Amino acid sequence: MLDIESNLKDDSTGEYKKELLGKFSSFEVDIRSELNKGLAPDEYENLNKLLQAVEASVSVVEQY
Repeated sequence: MLDIESNLKDDSTGEYKKELLGKFSSFEVDIRSELNKGLAPDEYENLNKLLQAVEASVSVVEQY
């Protein structure tokens, strides 16, 4: 079990979950900002994959 998973399971107040979701949200904003700047195709693809990974992480964390 990952530390994050363990911390989420033990997070009775929801504070840890809120903190993680806030970090992910900030990260999403930063990535979207970079994507909107106009990048080379390979850079765009890499950042878009990173954005998809962050979005998937949000979905997982929201299940706790």
